[in-house]
Amino acid sequence: MKLLFWDIELAESVEAHGGWAAALRGDCGISVIAIYDSETGRYYLYDEKNLDAAVEHLNTADLLIGFNTIKFDTVVTQAVTGTYLTVQQYDLLQAIYDALGHRSKGWKLDEVCQRTLGIGKTDSGDFATVLSKEKQYGKLFTYCMHDVALCVDLWNHLVNGHPLKDPNDNDLFITLPVEEYA
Repeated sequence: MKLLFWDIELAESVEAHGGWAAALRGDCGISVIAIYDSETGRYYLYDEKNLDAAVEHLNTADLLIGFNTIKFDTVVTQAVTGTYLTVQQYDLLQAIYDALGHRSKGWKLDEVCQRTLGIGKTDSGDFATVLSKEKQYGKLFTYCMHDVALCVDLWNHLVNGHPLKDPNDNDLFITLPVEEYA
């Protein structure tokens, strides 16, 4: 099974364009798409000049995996490129909300990884738009790739039967399509 883990970074801040709705319309653009490909064991980075190639790569997956990707990254990517992602997706944040039975604060990628894995993000998405504006592509790509690596680590943690930690240090078990995609 070919699993692709992915993340995007916006090229411009949501504040500069009037909020999150503008980002979802594609108004903030995309500076980078990072992908980890389980078949090759490699990371792939796509900048704003080759987003179509990134979407082609994403559409080769048996399963796309990310954090808040279905309601954000997918929507933004489709708005910016005009091309749809046609493969099955698994969103770790949506799986958390499904397990909880509701949306709740305390479940950002950094928070989940800090509690569960003892490691966190290197910065925030706001930092990524600054890096994009300043054309600091090495730092930008490293930041986005690290977010993808955190998703890979979370997936592996869950596939091995371990729970996530909630904000009160309780265990939260997530249902994974393990038989099909582990």
